[in-house]
Amino acid sequence: RALSPEAEHQCASFLAQTGSMIDKVKYVFVSPVKRAVSTASFLGFPDPTKLEYLYYESYYTDEGFKEIEEELGCAPLALYLDAKEGLGEKLHAPVRERMANELAAALGKELRKATALGEYEGDVLIVSHAITIGIIAQAVLKAIKTGLGEDDKSSADEMCPEEDKILSFNVGELEGFAISSKGSVTLLQNESR
Repeated sequence: RALSPEAEHQCASFLAQTGSMIDKVKYVFVSPVKRAVSTASFLGFPDPTKLEYLYYESYYTDEGFKEIEEELGCAPLALYLDAKEGLGEKLHAPVRERMANELAAALGKELRKATALGEYEGDVLIVSHAITIGIIAQAVLKAIKTGLGEDDKSSADEMCPEEDKILSFNVGELEGFAISSKGSVTLLQNESR
């Protein structure tokens, strides 16, 4: 479906909150559904790389996922992961890993093309949906913290929103996040609109 006026307002809010950070984006990955592609286009990226696995329906096929979603509805990501005596984490762990691997492979491919042209620098933008955003946020935070040496752990904490913060967001309220060496910006859905 196309972006609603509310969604366009959220995109404009994200642009305003991220400021010049968005100008540094070179690599854009999206869920293949129309609203994600439209969001990327609204943000100034009309030709993003589509990744099937960024759409939650591509992995929300297990009955356990469906039961948890029916039971919890719009709840913090932490509750989804803790649901059914840890079944939520068991179901989401391979999803998080596969998402991270697919994003890494797609980014690697783009970087190889850019390096051949001598233009490899640039930030990454990912456009997806609901619970997927929180799962991606976890994967990104883990990758950043894993990639930094022990001496740089304080830099990682300054650079990234704490994982506890991501886990506390309701799966439907986290609209986006940006992470850079200058800090992070988190965009939450405004319920009053």
